[in-house]
Amino acid sequence: MRTLDLGALLQSLVEKGTRHIAQLEAEQPPSPDTLVPTTIRLTPQTHRFCKVHADALNISTQAFIAQILEGVMETTQHPRATTVTLIRDRFLALFEAHGIPLTTIPAILGDYGVTLSALRNDDRLLDLINDPLIDYLATTFHVTRRWLTGQSTHMTATDYHVRWYKSPELLCQRVADLHQSGARVQVHFVKSGGSDLAAASKEDKDSSRSGGPRPPDRTVCLVLDIAHRTSDNVNYHTYERWEAQPWNYWRSRFYLKALILFCDRAQEQYKLQYTGTQLDDDEFTALITGTILPATVIGRVRAGRMWYPEDFLCSDSPKAEEIDELPTFLEWRQEECNLDKYLAPSFWLGDDARRYLHRPFAFSSRGGGMIFHGAAAATAEAAARAAEVEESIQQEERARAAAPVAPVAPAARNRDPNELP
Repeated sequence: MRTLDLGALLQSLVEKGTRHIAQLEAEQPPSPDTLVPTTIRLTPQTHRFCKVHADALNISTQAFIAQILEGVMETTQHPRATTVTLIRDRFLALFEAHGIPLTTIPAILGDYGVTLSALRNDDRLLDLINDPLIDYLATTFHVTRRWLTGQSTHMTATDYHVRWYKSPELLCQRVADLHQSGARVQVHFVKSGGSDLAAASKEDKDSSRSGGPRPPDRTVCLVLDIAHRTSDNVNYHTYERWEAQPWNYWRSRFYLKALILFCDRAQEQYKLQYTGTQLDDDEFTALITGTILPATVIGRVRAGRMWYPEDFLCSDSPKAEEIDELPTFLEWRQEECNLDKYLAPSFWLGDDARRYLHRPFAFSSRGGGMIFHGAAAATAEAAARAAEVEESIQQEERARAAAPVAPVAPAARNRDPNELP
């Protein structure tokens, strides 16, 4: 019995339609200036998909649908030319999404021969988009190489090096390395606007392990907002998406809380910035599935779209959440996930700053004794602050020897970073 190859059948139909279109265009070429009105009916899911991406591109939904259909037509009729055009378009779209104007691109990619005149000429630009440049863009802007080369629609991916669950030290080291290099970093704890994390934590703690898709309203994703400055003093931001994990599973929630506490203490010690960010449900789903660039949603968050991760570690705040499990979390953290060692100056400061610090690391009793802004500024500041740091450490050692302090939950906003074990 002969089997039917569905793929071959569809390919045959597409090729037949393409030949028919070519024949019609030869007989009666269509006018490029004429728009033919038409009506299509979309499912709610398809309409929502089109609207989210249209808003991200700042165009109408109708224009976005028209672009999709034109892209299908071009891909069918001219597949090779379409792929080349797609590579160029995604190159330019990458910078546009990050708010980087054309005049700034040469300052970022000057080492790869990219000039303003090359950006003006499509053929010259395509000649410059080679493997080394694509690798650099993928690494710097944290996007997939397959997306840049037109082979995939997934813009970002959570590979092993951006997975914090059961490996929170990867994120701690990444943030510290960026700080040491002179880059300014802000850690975003991202959730959907419709989520109620406090309610999620009261659900079945093993419900997230059923193997099905994680509900977006029960999930938290981490994104690093990294501020760069070129040698020409050109500033720009990139966004690094880390994995998303459910809040309604106790273990992943505890790892999230451990990272929140780490960021809070790093804010006191090294002025690291962290915040809670809320997105629309559709935007959040697109973010965690890698089908939208983080820059288009994180980089343009409207005022008021915030939540406060530290509220889940506060015992005396009017807005404190999940206080009943705080003792359990503190005990688990002390035994399995104490990240304090990643706050040592050896992780955060350059050699010029560290050489002034002769004693083993201890938290400053006032929570702000060692504040440097990357290795470039560390030398000048370290000399001036060395005496103060030494005195602060000595006071801390004397205080601990005289009267060890029992673990206390942190305050709501301005709390001492030494209050937790």
